[in-house]
Amino acid sequence: MKKTSNNLKIGLKEQREVWIKEINIIFQNLLSDIDYTDDKNLRVLQKQADAVENALGEMEKIIKELKILKNTYNILHVSNYKSKIKLFKRIPDVPYIRLPNFRPKKIVKEQLFEQFDILSSEFLDEPKIISNILTDAGRENGFRCISCLDDKTFWITGWDSLIRLYNVQGELLASFQTKSGNTPWDLTVTQNGDVVYSDSKDKSINIWNKIEAKELYKLQNWIPHGVCSSINGDILVIMNSEECSETKVVRYSNFKAVQTIQWDNVGQPLYSSGSLFKYKYLCENRNMDICVADNYAKAVVVVSAKGNIRFRYTGHLSATKVFYPNGITSDSNGKILVVDTNNSLIHILDQDGQFIRYIENCGLRNPWGICADTKDNLAITELITGKVKKIQYYSKTKCMDTHH
Repeated sequence: MKKTSNNLKIGLKEQREVWIKEINIIFQNLLSDIDYTDDKNLRVLQKQADAVENALGEMEKIIKELKILKNTYNILHVSNYKSKIKLFKRIPDVPYIRLPNFRPKKIVKEQLFEQFDILSSEFLDEPKIISNILTDAGRENGFRCISCLDDKTFWITGWDSLIRLYNVQGELLASFQTKSGNTPWDLTVTQNGDVVYSDSKDKSINIWNKIEAKELYKLQNWIPHGVCSSINGDILVIMNSEECSETKVVRYSNFKAVQTIQWDNVGQPLYSSGSLFKYKYLCENRNMDICVADNYAKAVVVVSAKGNIRFRYTGHLSATKVFYPNGITSDSNGKILVVDTNNSLIHILDQDGQFIRYIENCGLRNPWGICADTKDNLAITELITGKVKKIQYYSKTKCMDTHH
């Protein structure tokens, strides 16, 4: 234990040095920006001052000429004189000067503590249900996929063509129909609150921008399954070929495909194929690993952002039980949470694929979809009952109490 504590202290000290270095770089860049702005403004003002100085010099010359002309008796000179007053009727423009300002924001200590993963959160001994939501739509249609909009609301799909927004009280806040009228396969919420969903029958990826549903990408010869909004704003989609012989993950950015992930480093497929109705969902971890719940392979396949295989997780069950992964999400601490539908469990893994524990005490019945809100509470759909359960599984440590 002493060795672990010493290693922890060393890690914290190293992290402190990293922070100090990054903060110094930020401050140096800001100071350089101020110097650059000052220099730019001074050049603008100097140019304006030079223009005014030149105009004053011209005025003095003209005044001298007029004084000479006033005292002349040469009528020809007077009659030939042309006034130059128009040259000075226009007042020089006042240059726009952007002055830097500094308005420091309030330091949120809790957010700083969250950067130190080892001190930020600890597991509850027993995860607990904090909301148990049953709606008419859930009872009638069942719920499948879910994506949190914030800590109190979530978007959800069932077996009909509507995508619905509920709060934790079970109140319907909004809904919209898919563009094609088909049942959506999966959905995700983007950073700006739009809803992106996959339509397997229409072979399309669509977006609801709070006004209407629009088509983002039309796929040729591929059928989309799970979708995920990436940390950097990209959209990740896992898809099967029409003949179900291949499966790949495609990254979309700025309305075009920019990356395909399909094979490992020896040319073998990363993901299973052979059945359209063996579900595949995906999420992105905070280190930008792409985590796929591959139901047909009975595995979770995790690759790096570049597409290199990191690990495969095939369950932590007894020999008599089969791992049946469906929904998948990750939390702010980098943990990966996988729904095991047939065993009514949630598997919790660390970001290197090591099994940590189950969530198994909350009376889950055939769970399917899962998402984590900003407080790391889980929202989980139950396929048969149509319920949504919000579950708390972390307890903040005393290190998070800023009054100590």
